[in-house]
Amino acid sequence: MPRIVKDPDVRRNEILDAAQQLFAFKGYDQTSVQDVLDAAGISKGAFYHYFASKSELLDCLVERMTTQTLAALQPIVNDDSLDACEKMEAFFGYILRWKTNNRRYLLDLMRVIYRDENAVYRYKITAANIERIVPVVGDMVSQGVVQGVFTTEHPHEMGEIVMTILRTLGESLAQLLMEEPPGADAPDDRAERMEHAIRVHEYAVARLLGAVRPLHLLDVEQAKLFLVEPEAA
Repeated sequence: MPRIVKDPDVRRNEILDAAQQLFAFKGYDQTSVQDVLDAAGISKGAFYHYFASKSELLDCLVERMTTQTLAALQPIVNDDSLDACEKMEAFFGYILRWKTNNRRYLLDLMRVIYRDENAVYRYKITAANIERIVPVVGDMVSQGVVQGVFTTEHPHEMGEIVMTILRTLGESLAQLLMEEPPGADAPDDRAERMEHAIRVHEYAVARLLGAVRPLHLLDVEQAKLFLVEPEAA
């Protein structure tokens, strides 16, 4: 049987797909290069043709994930019918909708990625978000200053601070979601705590930017879907 020769980009993405599944459900440190070879059905030589090491594989995977996210969000950024407040709400709203639609996968991933041994993987994802997404948020803030909906004197610098606030919110919500549900006789206050955390962080962002109206970056009811079993949602 003749050997099947695949386009290099197709083969590279197959390796990244295999790595993404393994890192998500087995963990970065617990995944060996051999695990990736077996999952992708390739030889060691083929792997090292595309990636110099497992660390470089992780860098490329995070870069691809961030690029895909930004590509999906670009139509919102380019929509001239929206003012900066509406763009920021649509921008972060899109991300939340994607997450709730994929919450079974993300909840499983969360339990792995927040293990101490996966700190490197978690850090890489966070660093990529800061590097690539912060400038986009900064541009939206700058647009808002021009439009008069934001009044900050340092719009581009605010992009990083906004993302820091929202990253803190994300960490808080992740810890809340990883809590054991209370027993049948105990009150479950996680929905109220989730809503409070979202509202406080939204308030902080609005005050930071000098927004002319409250910002609703996350749909609270949609976020609460993470507290519902996906089959029953």
